[in-house]
Amino acid sequence: MRRAIDTLFGRLVVIVIGMRVLSHVAWFAIIRFERKNVQTRFAIEEAVFLVEAVRQHIANTPDQPLPPRVRVVALNS
Repeated sequence: MRRAIDTLFGRLVVIVIGMRVLSHVAWFAIIRFERKNVQTRFAIEEAVFLVEAVRQHIANTPDQPLPPRVRVVALNS
């Protein structure tokens, strides 16, 4: 008597399940490795945005004070 894996249908099922497991593992690995890069890039973009927002605020409305948590540091040229 044949086992289920010895038939064409059984082999096809094993291949499909194997490929799905492999694709899920690959997807998980890619997401895991890229997550750190994405978080770092997002933090840099957010910092640049905040600096530009403060610069525009100072340039457009110098008479209005900045929030207390924001300090302007003069550049030593």
